[in-house]
Parts: sequence; structure tokens; C-alpha cells
Amino acid sequence: MNLQVRTFGDWKVLTLEEERLDIYVAARFKIQLTAAISDGTKNILLELSAVKFIDSSGLGTLLSCRQHVEGRIAIASAPRELVTQLKLTASHEVFQLVGTPEDVLQGVEELSG
Repeated sequence: MNLQVRTFGDWKVLTLEEERLDIYVAARFKIQLTAAISDGTKNILLELSAVKFIDSSGLGTLLSCRQHVEGRIAIASAPRELVTQLKLTASHEVFQLVGTPEDVLQGVEELSG
């Protein structure tokens, strides 16, 4: 599992480079995600352009991230398939969905459509 971490303005950007966020990836993702946000970072941006499928384990991992972040949390660059899954599970009400990481810094509120 490959997770890239970088800083973008006052956001920590976590880029998951996997096509599936499922039971086989979720446990390792959660460990790396928890480590990345353990420094007290307030705003987290999950860049998920590679993720085309998420199951309940992956969704649970994202929701657990929400519990550990004091500030804002957003998902950027999610493919249409992933956005559909997030909307079907009402997860789009928990996470701000934006088109690109740059949209967060420019104050774009939500992914349209």
C-alpha cells in the first residue's frame, strides 16, 4: 500500500495510490493514516484520485480518521465511481468533497453534481 504525505498550505495532504480501499488495504491504510495525523494536524485532505472502489472497511477507516481530526477534513480528486459510493452511504455529509487539492486553498466549498 502506498500513501504519500505532503503539506499544502495549512493542510496535510494524504494521497492514497490504490484502486481499491477495501478490507485488504484498510488496516494498513488506517495505521499509516493515524501516524500521519498524530502530530496534531488540524486539516486533512485525502487525495483519492486512484481509488475507484471503497467497501465498508475502507469507509470505516475514513470515518475513524474523522474522529481524530480537530479541524476540517476533505476528499479531493475522487473519481465519479467513488463520489457515487460516498453519496450512497451519505458520507458526503461527513467529508467535504472537492475537485482538486487546490480547490481547498481557493475556498471552493463543495464538489458540484
